[in-house]
Formats: sequence, C-alpha cells, structure tokens
Amino acid sequence: MCLHPVQLIVQSLSEVYVDKMLDFVASQLESSKHLEFYLMWCSQLLTVHGRKLKERSGNIMHILRNLQKNLTKHQDQLGSL
Repeated sequence: MCLHPVQLIVQSLSEVYVDKMLDFVASQLESSKHLEFYLMWCSQLLTVHGRKLKERSGNIMHILRNLQKNLTKHQDQLGSL
C-alpha cells in the first residue's frame, strides 16, 4: 500500500514539531483558499499524533481553539452555499 506524502511526513515528525505544524495549519486555514490541502494536514496530524496532543492539551489549548474557530468558519461558509 502506497502512503500519501502528507501521511509520510506527519508520521516522521518528531513531537517537537507537531505543535508548531498544527499551529501553522490552523493559521493557514484562516486565510488560505486551499482548504482541502490544509484539511488533509490537519486530519493526519490529529490522527497520527492525537493521543500525544490530548496529553498536552492544556499547553496547546490556544492552538486547538484557533483550529476549531477556523474550521467552524469554513463549515459555516460552506453550509451557506
């Protein structure tokens, strides 16, 4: 089975970079028109590293809130179409 490049990159990320990458993806979701691309990154980050992120959720709550805000904004925009 061939893995998507995003999957390979996310799986090889060390824990040091997971929070930074999730923060970057959340900020890009705010203004980027490349929704599917960043949703793929978000999905992979949360799937592969979700357990560790949950353990550190208190420390990264601002990132998770920003991600939720931007995802909700896009959901509302798509729902109005």
